[in-house]
Amino acid sequence: IVVPNADLALIKLLELFAARPEPIKPGVHPSSVIDPSATVSNLASIGPHCFVGPRASVAEGCVLHPNVTVEADASVGRGTILHPCVVIGERCKVGQACILYGGVVIGADGFGYRPAPDGRGVIKIPHLGNVVLGDAVEIGANSCVDRAKFGSTSIGSGTKIDNLCQIGHNVTIGRACIICGMCGLA
Repeated sequence: IVVPNADLALIKLLELFAARPEPIKPGVHPSSVIDPSATVSNLASIGPHCFVGPRASVAEGCVLHPNVTVEADASVGRGTILHPCVVIGERCKVGQACILYGGVVIGADGFGYRPAPDGRGVIKIPHLGNVVLGDAVEIGANSCVDRAKFGSTSIGSGTKIDNLCQIGHNVTIGRACIICGMCGLA
């Protein structure tokens, strides 16, 4: 068999044999906790033991697998899939059609410390910003994107981040970038 591009041809072949996921029906599992001030589309699927915090929003077609947390004032865009144990921190924004795999944390405090004036330790610097993910961002398992000290840590649309990556506070990644596993950006 001769094809112009072996990699693209293999993708087509693999798609023929790939398992098709079962469709997930919209609705909220009874074990989940949705704050009364949150906005959750009736066309979203909220799995077991999820938490959606005050004033948070989950758009149409979103799938929150078990044990997902969406904290206060965070938003999850249309058609986004959050696999088990994903955390979206307060005020963080996830675009449309994103896929975040198990254990991803968006919006943890940035790692910032300064020596204490008495020289006996360090003082933690509060990080007041957020994280903004563009559309069609994919983030692999157990990767973290820290919130900015001020403003936003931002990941451009179409960017793909592998498993076990650390994106530090105040980082800006452009559109359609590929970040390989075990990378750290600061």
